[in-house]
Amino acid sequence: MDALLLTDDEQKFFGSLPAALKEEWEVQTQIPMSEETPSQLVLRYKMAHFDDPRLQKIMKGLRGDMSRDSVANALRSVNIGTLSMEQLAELFFILGIGVMSRMITVLLQCATTDDDLEGVAGLTRIRSALHEANVSQSQA
Repeated sequence: MDALLLTDDEQKFFGSLPAALKEEWEVQTQIPMSEETPSQLVLRYKMAHFDDPRLQKIMKGLRGDMSRDSVANALRSVNIGTLSMEQLAELFFILGIGVMSRMITVLLQCATTDDDLEGVAGLTRIRSALHEANVSQSQA
């Protein structure tokens, strides 16, 4: 059985999905996560150097603006489904937990297939790993 690491709010969206879609999925509660500060995200953006033209296009679209609209427009400019898990992890490190959480919510609202939920599950695992990295960094 596959697991989704969802916040309480995200679990509400999952709960509204058809029973047939939910039946193969285990939901685990994701503890509340503290998001990065805007200055931390801008610093990550400035440190990013991607060789892949698709990722360069996303970064160029952001130009240091990590607002909701800017991120949404930049992500729409590229089919992120063609990126490797490593590339996605690096991209989401720059975008941060808040952006990932908003994406997860939107994807849950649009999910119609197990493949959709598999993508959400991957994002929740990346988000959880990023949260752990943020916590360990703040304790250092």
